[in-house]
Amino acid sequence: MPFRNIAGILFCILGLQLQVTFCFNSFIPSRIVGSFGKSEPLLAGNLITTDAEPQTISNSIMGKFSKFNSFAAIGIVLASSVTKTRVNAATEQAYLREPTVDFKEEEKKVAAFQSLQKQIRIKWDAIIDRLQASEEPAETESIIREMIAYLQGIQSIPQGVKKLEIVKLCRKKKFLGKKINPKWTKEVEIAYEAFIQEFNRQVLPNNKSESRI
Repeated sequence: MPFRNIAGILFCILGLQLQVTFCFNSFIPSRIVGSFGKSEPLLAGNLITTDAEPQTISNSIMGKFSKFNSFAAIGIVLASSVTKTRVNAATEQAYLREPTVDFKEEEKKVAAFQSLQKQIRIKWDAIIDRLQASEEPAETESIIREMIAYLQGIQSIPQGVKKLEIVKLCRKKKFLGKKINPKWTKEVEIAYEAFIQEFNRQVLPNNKSESRI
């Protein structure tokens, strides 16, 4: 059992016990005449003295009664707090166990989108692999133009694709040391520049400039 629950119960019991004891003692005479004719104080702990004025006795009773009530009030607050916490936890668990129809539909849409993006990326990576392995200028030009058509077809950039990675690959094919590779012909360069422009348009559809890298 949680500590707060135990504390709440103990405070309730203590407060009620003190109230019962106090009420019992306050309704019987303050002194009892013993068998030998001697009067003895009744209230344990000298809660009320026999010589006190009525008003003083009343104030003492109300003060101690308020203190006893405080114990019970604290216990009730703690117990109600534990109960409320349990109710909230149970509600949250029930919600998590039973997803709504809208939530399930959103999950399906997200799963379908991720599956589509995965397929798009697989096809794109296959084209890039062919570009990397190409040797002949005509083949390289054809693959670069295929990349342009692919972007235009999906009207976006494949998930996770970065332009810088493609630029590095093309520059590696374009240069041999500090000189241009003879296989990187004018036609290949034109196709490459067209690809960069198309890539920029897909990233920023309103971009009308012809950016070159």
